[in-house]
Amino acid sequence: MKRTDLILLIITLTTLVSSMVLNRMNIEIRLEEMKIFIQKGNRTDNNIDHVSLLINYKTHKDLYEERINDAESAIIELKIKNALSSSKFDQPEFKTRYPLLSYPVIHIINFIRFLLDLPPITLDPEQDSSYLLESAYLHERNKRYSRANEIYSKILAEGNVHGNMRASILIHQGYCLSIMGDYKKAREKYINVIKQYGDSKIAITAALLLRYIDGFRREIDRIMSHETDSVEKGKKLYRLIAYRESLEVMKHIEESAGEKEAENIAFFKARALEELGRKNEAVKNYQKIIEMNSRSKLALSANRRIYIMGESDTSGKPYIDLASENNKKIRDKEFSSITEKYSKLKKLGSKDSSTEKNGDKKTSDQSTDSKETEAVNRILRDLRSQNVRNTEKRITEKKPELMKIYISDGNIFTGYIVKENKNTIKIKTSIGFVIINKKDITKRETMR
Repeated sequence: MKRTDLILLIITLTTLVSSMVLNRMNIEIRLEEMKIFIQKGNRTDNNIDHVSLLINYKTHKDLYEERINDAESAIIELKIKNALSSSKFDQPEFKTRYPLLSYPVIHIINFIRFLLDLPPITLDPEQDSSYLLESAYLHERNKRYSRANEIYSKILAEGNVHGNMRASILIHQGYCLSIMGDYKKAREKYINVIKQYGDSKIAITAALLLRYIDGFRREIDRIMSHETDSVEKGKKLYRLIAYRESLEVMKHIEESAGEKEAENIAFFKARALEELGRKNEAVKNYQKIIEMNSRSKLALSANRRIYIMGESDTSGKPYIDLASENNKKIRDKEFSSITEKYSKLKKLGSKDSSTEKNGDKKTSDQSTDSKETEAVNRILRDLRSQNVRNTEKRITEKKPELMKIYISDGNIFTGYIVKENKNTIKIKTSIGFVIINKKDITKRETMR
């Protein structure tokens, strides 16, 4: 075979193999594109988050009107959080046999799509609007409302979302803004949805949410104008989702409050801080209540809130461990029942979640979470050290001795030695405390 023929044969084979590989790559990429399109459709049709917003407003309304108590609202909260965690979808992600070859092929396909005026396909899920939307939902569920709102604004600014997905983002923006205390902008978002999507079901959701915040706002303004700062005022504001206002009231009365009010102030401060996403500060206030009086009703509630915070967060194990450690001191009979109920709820949901699957990349928000959980771990370590010291102290402390002491005048005293020095012995008897001069003692014996 001539050299020229050999070169031509190699070129032909190379071209044939390359064409087969590129054709295979094209098929795989188009199949992946179709899968992502279906996933996006699932996300758009998923309304569970809208339901959770309505339930949260309704729960607070029932709390304010005292139709339910805090314990019942906590159970509702856990059920909703479990429903949300089991309703997540897989993040869009390309998986092909030849990942390195995907890049040149994807550029060729995107060039053709550009000529056809179609949006490009991306190999980076973080650049996809559905990924960003899931990220914003995650921040919102973890009460990082400011960060969630920023991401929602970014998605809307890119102009790649339309229809129900855009309306959904506006609704969630309104919710975040209302929690942050910006009622004017929240109303604008809801009204925008009602005007632009008035012929869809999502407009009804926006109208209901608008009705709730308008009712809450009227009552908040009335309370702020006519009621003096007190624990009850702060409690009412908290129940009306006016977390910032509630926190300000509690801070204002904290210094002049009596011992009885201190627990309530710490509790509602912690609740407001928790709802505003300031978890570390919330835990410190919950711990403060437990240290004040570990057997009080508020100590039970505070520890349960720490547990709920743990179950509500993907990195919440330190909170759960802290609650379990606290319960050794509190002895909450219902604590194990609550943990069992929630374990059953979790088993009903999906074991895997999209946020956990995509949790390998470290973000600044995850870094913030790690700082918060490290703060909880420090509290937990201190608590465990304290428990160890207390246990060692109990072991090493000398137990009071029951003594029978004979006196020179014929009297006999039986009791526990409370204090002894060079000249006297103080004992606790059945009739009270007795101090005896050692020079008068003729005999003493230890009772077994």
